[in-house]
Amino acid sequence: MFRLLLILMLVFLASIVGWLAFGPDNPLPSVESNVARADSSQVSLSQSVLFKQVSSKRKVASQDTADSSVTPQGRALQQQLETFWLTCQSEQNCQAQLAQLSSSLSDQDYDLVANYPELKQQWQYSIGSMELNQFATLAEKVAQVKRQAEMVWGLESSRVLADEFTLYDFSLEAQSLISQPAEEYVQQYQQLIERWQANEATLSLTSDVARFEKALTLLPSSYTLAQRQQVVEQLSSLYLTPTQVSDILARQQQVATQEQQVMDYQSQLSELKFLLSSQRTTTFAQMSDSQWQAYYQQQIDQFRIEFFSIN
Repeated sequence: MFRLLLILMLVFLASIVGWLAFGPDNPLPSVESNVARADSSQVSLSQSVLFKQVSSKRKVASQDTADSSVTPQGRALQQQLETFWLTCQSEQNCQAQLAQLSSSLSDQDYDLVANYPELKQQWQYSIGSMELNQFATLAEKVAQVKRQAEMVWGLESSRVLADEFTLYDFSLEAQSLISQPAEEYVQQYQQLIERWQANEATLSLTSDVARFEKALTLLPSSYTLAQRQQVVEQLSSLYLTPTQVSDILARQQQVATQEQQVMDYQSQLSELKFLLSSQRTTTFAQMSDSQWQAYYQQQIDQFRIEFFSIN
């Protein structure tokens, strides 16, 4: 009986986790959302090993591609660029630091550093004003965003937005799970995770719990309740310990309790306001506006005190 309860609760968890979709209510992540604020005490970009240094005068990008694998990309690159500009702006010597970089970076890297603030602003405006067709497929939405990124960042788009592009590409491949029968879902999901193992940090899939929760978000909506129960039980056996199952259930119960409290509070508060509105024209019709406002606020405050003392 307890095992059945666990399964049903896990199915409830699966039902509340939404499928990854890009649209007005779930926009594509921007550069700004993926860049941690850098501490100004960090070393300047000219001393960083993340940007590949060249010993002679700046080389063109085509001469520098052989060792491109050692250069940063994605969040690491964004962090370095943020650090450089935060530091030089705080020290008010950006032009001097850029001049120093001109002899130590490739043309491609230098141009990216020098133009980063403007490009970042253009990208934020572009992604904020982009209208994604709600009826478009995920592939069409991703293609649109990548086209827009290339228009802003040029050849550097796949480098600066490497982590975002990884998330998009993973989501596209994960769509193949929609057509999988329930009895093959777990096996197909495992194979998907194995193919993307090198990117598990970017995808936030470094723990079994994270992989379990991701599997739930990808469950096809076409599965029946019985099929969901079967798949969730297999996933929990594969990725979770009994303690983790209990922790998940406890968190879900806590969330459910809090949601119910919010609903109760809003419902009872609405009833009180309706009652007070009726009293204003009947029982307390002779009150002045100031007297009524004081009484009204007193009743609201008293309600809140009593509600939260009980709950």
